[in-house]
Amino acid sequence: MASTTIERTSAPSWPLLAVIGVALSLIFTAIGTFWDVMGNDDPANSQGVFEYLVGAAITVIAAAIAVAVAVRFSTATVALVLAGIGFLSLAVFWAGLPSVLASAAVAAAVRARTRNAATTTAIGVALVTVVLAGVLAVVG
Repeated sequence: MASTTIERTSAPSWPLLAVIGVALSLIFTAIGTFWDVMGNDDPANSQGVFEYLVGAAITVIAAAIAVAVAVRFSTATVALVLAGIGFLSLAVFWAGLPSVLASAAVAAAVRARTRNAATTTAIGVALVTVVLAGVLAVVG
């Protein structure tokens, strides 16, 4: 498969991607924690601010680790692995990891020196993961 080398002329976009991933994760976690869209939660067992803050702390720590890996090892393979783990983390979407891992996968794909099927696939899987995480936050 042919790949192309991309000339870098602007500042890296990974910090913005990290912020977007954390923001989406915190928003989805807040929706899942505080907003009972389906009306199926028991008010006596509702979660509170403490649980949200614990989840937020886990999200920020996970984002720091995932983005550090993505920035340090910016290859198509790392992007695919992060996207795949992000997709698999939908099984525990309430942990806030899918959006964080998806944004790290996009950061690795964007920073990779080549554009090929692997980086395109990683970005596609990451986008699907974020959409599904949003849906699960609302209906889950």
